[in-house]
Amino acid sequence: MTIATYMMSSEAARDRLVTSFDQSTDRGLATLESRLAQHERALFVTRMFLDSSDDVTDADWSSFAGSLELAGQLPSITALAYVEESGDGLSITRLAMESGSDGFAEALIGSPEFRQAAEASAEENAVRLTPPIDGAIAMVLARAPADSATDPGWIMARVDLDALFASIGEHPYYALNIVDRASGRPLIEADGLPVSEPLVTRSMTVPVSGRDWRMHWVSTDAFEADHRDNSAWIVLAACLCVCGLIGTLLVVVARHEMAIRKTVELRTRELTAREDLNRSIIDNEISAMLIIDDDEVVIGGNDAAAQLFGFERDELDGIPLRRLIPSLASTERLSASMVEGRSRSGDTLFLDLQINYWRTSGDVPRATVLIRDVSEQTRTSRKLTENELRSNRALHEGEIGVFDINLTTGRSIASDSWFALMDVHPDEVKVNPQAFFHARIHPEDRHIVETADKDCIESRTERSISEYRIRASDGSWRWMRSVASVVERDANGKALRLLGVQSDITSLREAQSALRQSEERFRIFLSHAPVGMAVFNRDGYFVGLNEAMVKLTGYSETELLSMRFRDLMEDCEVASILDAIAKQQLSRTQGYQGEHRILGKSGEARWGLVNISWTFDVDRTSDVYIVQIQDISERHEIERLKSQFVATVSHELRTPLTSVKGALDLITGSMSDKLPKSSLRLLDIATINTNRLINLVNDILDLEKISAGRIDFHFEPESANLLVESAVSQTRTFAIQHDVHLNWRAQPDDYEVLADAGRLNQVLVNLISNACKFSKPGGKVELSFAPSGDMIKFIVRDEGVGIPAAKSHLIFRPFQQIDGSDTRERGGSGLGLNICRELLERMGGSIDFASKEGQGTTFWFCVPKAPPQAAGLPESLQISEGSLEELAPVRLSLSEPNSDEPAEGSQRMRILHVDADDRFTRMVSQWFDGGADVTAAHSLDVALEEIRNASFDVVLIDHNMVESTPSPIVEELGSRQPAAKIVPLNCQGGDLFCTGPSPYTDGTEDISRSLDRMRTQLRSVS
Repeated sequence: MTIATYMMSSEAARDRLVTSFDQSTDRGLATLESRLAQHERALFVTRMFLDSSDDVTDADWSSFAGSLELAGQLPSITALAYVEESGDGLSITRLAMESGSDGFAEALIGSPEFRQAAEASAEENAVRLTPPIDGAIAMVLARAPADSATDPGWIMARVDLDALFASIGEHPYYALNIVDRASGRPLIEADGLPVSEPLVTRSMTVPVSGRDWRMHWVSTDAFEADHRDNSAWIVLAACLCVCGLIGTLLVVVARHEMAIRKTVELRTRELTAREDLNRSIIDNEISAMLIIDDDEVVIGGNDAAAQLFGFERDELDGIPLRRLIPSLASTERLSASMVEGRSRSGDTLFLDLQINYWRTSGDVPRATVLIRDVSEQTRTSRKLTENELRSNRALHEGEIGVFDINLTTGRSIASDSWFALMDVHPDEVKVNPQAFFHARIHPEDRHIVETADKDCIESRTERSISEYRIRASDGSWRWMRSVASVVERDANGKALRLLGVQSDITSLREAQSALRQSEERFRIFLSHAPVGMAVFNRDGYFVGLNEAMVKLTGYSETELLSMRFRDLMEDCEVASILDAIAKQQLSRTQGYQGEHRILGKSGEARWGLVNISWTFDVDRTSDVYIVQIQDISERHEIERLKSQFVATVSHELRTPLTSVKGALDLITGSMSDKLPKSSLRLLDIATINTNRLINLVNDILDLEKISAGRIDFHFEPESANLLVESAVSQTRTFAIQHDVHLNWRAQPDDYEVLADAGRLNQVLVNLISNACKFSKPGGKVELSFAPSGDMIKFIVRDEGVGIPAAKSHLIFRPFQQIDGSDTRERGGSGLGLNICRELLERMGGSIDFASKEGQGTTFWFCVPKAPPQAAGLPESLQISEGSLEELAPVRLSLSEPNSDEPAEGSQRMRILHVDADDRFTRMVSQWFDGGADVTAAHSLDVALEEIRNASFDVVLIDHNMVESTPSPIVEELGSRQPAAKIVPLNCQGGDLFCTGPSPYTDGTEDISRSLDRMRTQLRSVS
């Protein structure tokens, strides 16, 4: 039992000894891990600083390194450097705090261990360590991940191992050996190991930033002395002497507990000091820092974070992180750039974040969020980017390339527009655009560019200006122009930078060459032209002329060069030319043409077609005028004879045609009942052809008057509704003859046009007649008008044969028909549309059409609107408000067919003749021509449509077409036009008489076979 008790006591003492030893080593290990974490945070803060700007100067670097106060906060970091990849390998571009490094940084970056650590850091985006080298290690952090488009670079910190392991490796209770497991190199070797076998040892492998450190602790004599446990012997002695051993045991235990308490107190003070140190680092951190829990709620932060978000420091606790940074997608990412945050006042912040995760001693997850405010830099960067985009867009649109040459290195940078001018993609010129430029320049022009640049660099000229040829990608040569100047010189005046612009002047060069050739051709043309040509200056003096001008005027070349252009014309002619040219120059139009009389040296006046154009002469700094004079005297004489002949023939034809037409009308009107039907048919044909000849003669005379400018226009405001209504009334019979329905109804919105009513009526009648002639039987012609800006647009649309596209350009030419057979089948001179266009153009309007062959044609013309309520218009021409249907009926008078014109104030009667016999309706219409407007309807449906669309004074209706009493026509008239008179007609055995009574007539009317008597009876009922 004594031995068992001794064994148990020995084992318990051993366990207590190992536990105490582990607690001591754990505190040292925690201290080491805390120091390494602070070192890593310093590297991440440095990376955030470098990422905040694209142009960090040495002064910025030094200032930043000083602000870190690493010598006081992290004394084990003896050097902080920034390493970049260069053509010769890795090189240090920034270095700070190289305190006692003895060139360690430069020697280290060339080692393969550093290269491996750098590549691992870029691949894993984390801090990586090198093996120990000469008493130190290097901590490496890549500036950007390996898959980033950013140029590679690394932040390196040289860490002195003695300083890193200070107070950790030199502990009174243990000796510590640390070996880099991969390389086998020692990081720290313990001194003063116990000679005898150590009482307690401990070994473990610790992962540190990508490397495994093998750590081995050995207890020292001091530990063994302070923790010697004699409890087993005491137990053994107790067996011998219970009382003595118990007393001794109590003393030993008390002493042991006191030693442990002292050790714990010592370690507690050390941990408290370290905690205070860490807190001071956090509070004085230059970047904002927040500590969040597992629910992403802030549980702490430094003053910089409180100031950034506009809170007091104690107000940050309990605020959700997403309230401060709403745009943060996930906290799982270790870093995030350009994240939008929100301050307490609602201002938008642009932030760079670094998130580090860790756990408390109680295994509670926490995260530290390092925040850097880059709002000002971001806004500035965006403004710079916008300005750069605008500049690049302007350069691109203006085809201007910009280049910047470093005269020290001979290298250059260029804008995208420069690469576009050089016909090459920027990726194809990866090394030096300047070398590419010199390789493309024409060998003959290289010395021109080099000389101009040299003179500018050596201050002999202010700018380098040169024009040269560049070989394009397709092998062609293009002309370029460069303008450059020195923008930077050193203290001695040596040029350092040459900044310039480049533009493509190939088109300009070609234009200059073409201009020279054109001038040469013009000189040749001027001297050999068959028409008289000359050039005179702004004072009117001739400065150049050809031989044809000499022949035309009879003056010699010497005489003409001393004369002015106005000397060849009468003053009135010159004045009209000058006025026309002045107006055209104000309207920015070029060229004048007109016919004028040219006074020769002999005094003889000859007609000339004068063409004058002008252009700016750079040499004279004023306009010069080019005049061409074509002798058209013979043509004028021919036109005069032609006009005289046409007028004579037309007038000579009109007189006999009028007599023939009168005779035919008399025979048809008074003897129609005595002639056989065959003779009447011949008379109808003769009448139709006589009317066609009269229309042709009238068209020829109108065309001649328009061409000669002898036609008069009387412009008055006219109602568009009344104009169309009048034209429809005149063509309704013609439409019925062609079995075409005129679709027209007075429009509610009437407009007034400023035009000659008679001429505009002539246009409308012509267009409606054409539409009827070329429409298919049973078709319809639609009429309408609508405003179009300052004009009124009249539209005539048919459903006829259409106009072939090949003939569309001939429509408005004189004597043109759609087909050669049209003249025979449909009649017409081919002058109507030409006359319409001439009339409309002289009234300030225009005409055009659209057609699809086989589907119909739409003609439209525009005339100017009349000024509203034009002053001075007669009251009879002003249309009152309201629709036309509301106008009161007007009683009309009917005059004799051959009597004088109606008395002033009388109006033409409107008659609707309803009869299925087309010949009879034409006869009645022709007989009343001049005394009444007769509209024929060959069916009851047509008659009803006419009654709905127009008003009539008298309705003549065939008794046989009235099927019931009252008939539909009688009912329609009774409701729409109660004032109209109805005259039923019946033809039996050649006699024409009226039956009745009718409920809408004054009584039965006996009408004899004479149309004279019928006209008289109609006048009586009206």
